Amino acid sequence: FPVTIGLSNVGRRLFYLDSTFFSNVFRVIDSRVLDKIKDRLVRIPFLRQAYGIHVRGTDRINKKFSREHSVQLLAANMVMHGGLNGEKMIVVSDDKQSALIWKRFFPGSLLLSELSIQVSSTKGNHNLSKEILSVNKDEMNVDLLVDFFTLALTKKVISTSRYSRFAD
Repeated sequence: FPVTIGLSNVGRRLFYLDSTFFSNVFRVIDSRVLDKIKDRLVRIPFLRQAYGIHVRGTDRINKKFSREHSVQLLAANMVMHGGLNGEKMIVVSDDKQSALIWKRFFPGSLLLSELSIQVSSTKGNHNLSKEILSVNKDEMNVDLLVDFFTLALTKKVISTSRYSRFAD
């Protein structure tokens, strides 16, 4: 099926209308990432039928009202997609507070983030120096990539930020 893939970097965003070209050029070769994704596919048999929820926080939302408001809007969006009708949801986030707010709306959703949740920062985890992080930066990057590719395996990704690299 046709897929549009956006690849962004500082000041520029490229769009690939042909996902075959993208997959032939960009490959995940790190076994730590591949093994965790394969493990999630086995442990979560409904992953491909679930909605992927990317709960943004940290550097995108810095006021308590904005954080709660953005998660409320995300929850309302999910209701429009059948969230109250038993739709399966997997959740990834780099912000513990926002993830806890999300769980108030959908306690049955499955929160998958591991390291990024432990190290939540209002500056954004990707902006933290290795001295501030309580975990190894390489391990954090692996964790974030696993979350990214897990979201890519879901039937649709919904995010609190319309500028999310994970969502439509």
